[in-house]
Amino acid sequence: MEIDEDTVSGWQCGRIDTLPSIWLERGLTPPKGGTTMAINGGCLCGRVRYEVAGGLSGADHCHCSRCRRQHGAAFATYADLDPADFRWTAGAAFVKVYETSSGAGWCFCSECGSSLAGTVNGEVTAITLGTVEGDPGVTPGFHIFVGSRAPWYEISDDIPQFDERPPAT
Repeated sequence: MEIDEDTVSGWQCGRIDTLPSIWLERGLTPPKGGTTMAINGGCLCGRVRYEVAGGLSGADHCHCSRCRRQHGAAFATYADLDPADFRWTAGAAFVKVYETSSGAGWCFCSECGSSLAGTVNGEVTAITLGTVEGDPGVTPGFHIFVGSRAPWYEISDDIPQFDERPPAT
C-alpha cells in the first residue's frame, strides 16, 4: 500500500506529532537513549553543518514512499528534536527545502544532495541520523509506514513495526 499525501495529511512520515512529548501521550517508552549533549552533524561535501543543543528522541525507521524516494533507500532513519535546540552552524545558504502542500518538508544540501532534516511548516523538527557525527545517544524504537515498505526489503530486526504510525494509547 502506498501512502499518499492525503493519507499523511500534514504528518511528514511521523514527524509532526512525534516530538518528544508524543511518546508520553501515547503511553510509549522512548527507545534507548535520548541525549542532552550538543549533537553535531553535516552533509557529505561538508558545506552544511548543524548543531542540536538539546537531546534527540523518538528515533524511527520510516518506510513511506516519500522518504524512500528522498533518501534513495529502503527507509530513512530520523530522530526528533525540539526545534528551539536546532541551528545551522555553516552553509545555511546551501540548504534547500522540498515542502509539500501539507507543510511537511525535507532539508537537503544543494551542492551534494545529502538529506539532513525533516521540517514542519518550515521549522526543523527532526534530523537524519546518518548525518550525525558520533553517537547520537538514541536508537530507533520502531519501523513506521511498513505498509508501504519497499517490496524488495525484508525487515529483519525485532523492533516494533507499524503499517502507518504507532497508535495512540
